[in-house]
Amino acid sequence: MKTVSVVQPSFLPWRGYFSLIAASDVFVFYDDVQFDKNGWRNRNKIKTPAGPRWITVPVLTKGRSHQMIKDTRIAGGRDWADKILKSLELNYKKAPYFGSYFPWLREVLRREWATVCELDIALTKGICVFLGIETELLRASDLEVASDMAPVARIVEICRRLGATRYLSGPTARAYIDDPDEFSRGGIELHYCDYRVDRYPQLCGEFVAQVSVVDLLFNCGEQSRNYL
Repeated sequence: MKTVSVVQPSFLPWRGYFSLIAASDVFVFYDDVQFDKNGWRNRNKIKTPAGPRWITVPVLTKGRSHQMIKDTRIAGGRDWADKILKSLELNYKKAPYFGSYFPWLREVLRREWATVCELDIALTKGICVFLGIETELLRASDLEVASDMAPVARIVEICRRLGATRYLSGPTARAYIDDPDEFSRGGIELHYCDYRVDRYPQLCGEFVAQVSVVDLLFNCGEQSRNYL
């Protein structure tokens, strides 16, 4: 059985994103679909003493309402990287494994990036290495599947091209998979990932689950994989 999952690239996504990657044989970054403003492509949340707060990569959206994720450019200047790094340092410098990952994050964020997609994928690949995830990672745009297909049919075609027998989806996708039988007609089993919400040691009081994976890495280090 070959399991494939297809998800939009996201900026420093939460640990459930990596659970999905780890449970798949092939993970496809769905980069050739429309960029969703105010989504997860260019921002995420971290935990602070005042509660979850956003960290954001500014992108160009004015007059670009139909741009694809892969074409979404980061807004000019590099102050955004230093702002994010400052927020991470302020809120996590006391975490036990902060020093193990922050230098890598600083180096990656300060590189010259043209698009947020390139940044997201580079960060995700690096974090997969830290978590010991060896899943094959591909980009949908490299598969050259026609973009004018219906959403579910296009996912099925991606799976077919990759020789998948099983498609693993995040639970929120139930809202747009309007014809789940389309997978079975293509010889593919449809399954939904059931994210666990096991608690792990965190700073700042009461546990918060829906935050960036950096929270897990800074707090748990090499044991982070155990909490996926």
